[in-house]
Amino acid sequence: MEKPALKTLQQVRDTAELCDSSYDIISKKLQSLTTLSDAFSCVSDMCTRYGYSHFLIAHPPEVSCSMAAEDILLTNLPLYLVDDLVSLELFGDWSILAHVNNTSAPFAWSKLRGIHFDSFPHGEVYDDDNELGGADAMFASEIEAQFAHCIQTPTRTQKRTFITLFSESQNVFDLEFELVVLFQKIFNQIETLALKRGRDTGSELNKRELECLNWAAAGKTSGEIAVIVSLSEHTVNHYLNSCCKKLDCVNRTQAVARAIRMRVIK
Repeated sequence: MEKPALKTLQQVRDTAELCDSSYDIISKKLQSLTTLSDAFSCVSDMCTRYGYSHFLIAHPPEVSCSMAAEDILLTNLPLYLVDDLVSLELFGDWSILAHVNNTSAPFAWSKLRGIHFDSFPHGEVYDDDNELGGADAMFASEIEAQFAHCIQTPTRTQKRTFITLFSESQNVFDLEFELVVLFQKIFNQIETLALKRGRDTGSELNKRELECLNWAAAGKTSGEIAVIVSLSEHTVNHYLNSCCKKLDCVNRTQAVARAIRMRVIK
């Protein structure tokens, strides 16, 4: 097999500059992170920089269990997609989640090859079953995921956390080593913020916010809630967004799950 050409001096310099710049960016952002919303922005920036369209940061559930909304720390996946994956328990047979329980090393998933280890050069195929089903099929169809990289690490609480980075690119690219290091640094910060969120709920929700959040917990859409409570859909979305901010959540699914755990709503 033909060996790849050696990098030119300019390519080496470009790679070094990218690594240094990434470290500078993440270091500055880490110093100013005070909420999970800040962390969400930071991770979004990192994904854009490295060519990923979507991300999911979560705690893996117990073996043979499907992932619940409270297991999800941060994600920019569409709300309807997360709702469907959780409510239909499609995470239970997600190939990435199944493999997270078998290894602590970074690995990749692609639409054509399934799970494999070519995140770094000369990888070995793990699963070449190309038939997609469950969560894999949902990710491929709803966000046009062509491949994904998965990184995981233990946190200071010794609870495992993983991030899946999805890409719509037709060209599969290697996982950058500096990205692995950077995300290991940010994992601890996200965990700290999540624990802080558990201790400090911020401002109390007002009557209207609780009313809208209760209906959201019942599975109602913003339009349906608007009819029920005699408000405009815009106003309902405003109240639900306010709930997310006060509960330090990035979407209404997480806000509902947190409010239930806090026994703020039933």
